[in-house]
Amino acid sequence: MFSGGTRSFGPQGPGWNYEYVETKATTPHMTFEDHKVGIRGSGGRGTSEMKTNDTTGRFKDDYVGLALEFGRPGCGFRFRDIEKASIALSKVGAMFEQENPYSVLIEPDTGRFKEKYEDVRNEKAMSAIIECLAPKEKLPELYAAAVKVAEEIDSVFTMDIISKMDGDNVILKPILDEAGIKVRINGKTNIGLGRPLIR
Repeated sequence: MFSGGTRSFGPQGPGWNYEYVETKATTPHMTFEDHKVGIRGSGGRGTSEMKTNDTTGRFKDDYVGLALEFGRPGCGFRFRDIEKASIALSKVGAMFEQENPYSVLIEPDTGRFKEKYEDVRNEKAMSAIIECLAPKEKLPELYAAAVKVAEEIDSVFTMDIISKMDGDNVILKPILDEAGIKVRINGKTNIGLGRPLIR
C-alpha cells in the first residue's frame, strides 16, 4: 500500500495576477518542445506517481517520494519560482522523475533550467508539479528545504509526501513524527490491486 499526504504553502490575500485561460480542450499529448515552438495543445503536468506504484514499482521501501504542486488552486505561478524549489531540493539530494514534464526543463544534478530553456523563467502557467525521490532519511531535509522556499516565492504549492506502507503502518511515521509532520489518514492510497510487476 502507498499513501500520499498533502500540505499547502504560500502567501494569502489579494493581489494575484490572474491570467485568463481562453480554451481548455482535449488534445493529443504534447512535449514541452511542441509548446515552445508554438504548437497549440496540452500535455500532462505530471505523472501518475504513487497512484500506479503497484505496477511501476517507482517507490521502494527505503525511499520517499516528494511532489510540489505549484499554482493550485487557480492562482498560477512563474517558472522562476518553481526553479527555486527544484534548486533547493537538488541541494539536499532529490532525484527528479524523468517522466515528469518539468524535469525536461532542468539539469538533474542542480535543478536549474537548462540553458536552452532559461528564457521561460518569467513565463506564467496555471499548474506544474516537481516530482522527486530520495532515501527516506533525507525527508526532514527535503521538507525543510520546501518550507524555506515557500517563504521566498510569489506563488503557492501543495506538498505531497509519498511513502510505501507496511499493512496499516506508515513506514515513514517515525521520521515524520520527529520532523513535526502530521500524518493524515485521508491521503491518497494505492491498495495494490495491480499485482506488482516490480517489488
